[in-house]
Amino acid sequence: MAYNDGNYINFGFLITPVVKKLLMINLIAFVLQLGLKIIGLDYWLMLAPYYTIRGCFWQPLTYMFLHADLSHLFFNMLGLFIFGPSLEEHRGSSWFLRYYLISGVGAGLIIFLYHFGSQRPTLGASGAIFAILGAFAYYWPMRPIYLWGILPVPAIILVGIYAIIEISSINSLSGVSHIGHAGGLVIGLAYLFITENTNLENRFSRAWFQWKKKQNRPKIRIVPSPPKPSPKHSDPQEDRRRMDKILEKVATHGMNSLTDKEREFLDSIRHQL
Repeated sequence: MAYNDGNYINFGFLITPVVKKLLMINLIAFVLQLGLKIIGLDYWLMLAPYYTIRGCFWQPLTYMFLHADLSHLFFNMLGLFIFGPSLEEHRGSSWFLRYYLISGVGAGLIIFLYHFGSQRPTLGASGAIFAILGAFAYYWPMRPIYLWGILPVPAIILVGIYAIIEISSINSLSGVSHIGHAGGLVIGLAYLFITENTNLENRFSRAWFQWKKKQNRPKIRIVPSPPKPSPKHSDPQEDRRRMDKILEKVATHGMNSLTDKEREFLDSIRHQL
């Protein structure tokens, strides 16, 4: 499968940063999954609604990084590899990562509700991949996608055919999570319509920026001034003795013989009178 960008047929050889990281994460997760499978722990990372409501709240996120076998991993990553870079280049890396996770988790929540209480596990990134296909058709509806590298089909028609197949197959017993595929496509397109038509994403980004700016603003700390020392209560008898000494000094040597402290003491006594 490939697509034509208007000048040449692109087989997805351009790998953008987030797409590259997601490919690596899914590959590493698959290798770890093989080890966890031996000891029976991989099941707890899959999406099984019966266990999700009993405390395994991480499952709507972790399920999308697990795959049933190598072919399951290969075809999901092939879709990411081919269609992901165009979206990441068009909307930016942070948007693409947010869209991928929201669509994958949203598909997981739809699976959770549809199979509520079931112990049957679901795994795979297909919900997010179908959301990427939907976004590709949203932005470039008439861009031809080449099936098997030779048969050109406009993106909007191909995604429409996929949507009809998945919705009509929801109740099939094939073992494929058609509800997850359709759910990812619906969640992705709903996210696009809401954010594109209401400018909600830009509003959220501005609100987040203002909040971060407020958090990083230097905080002014008001330090209270130290309390003034309370005036010492003088001893009347001590004041009288000191007063007698000062008066005796004045009588003997005159006012000019007094020190500054003695003058201050006389002034304080005079104010008290």
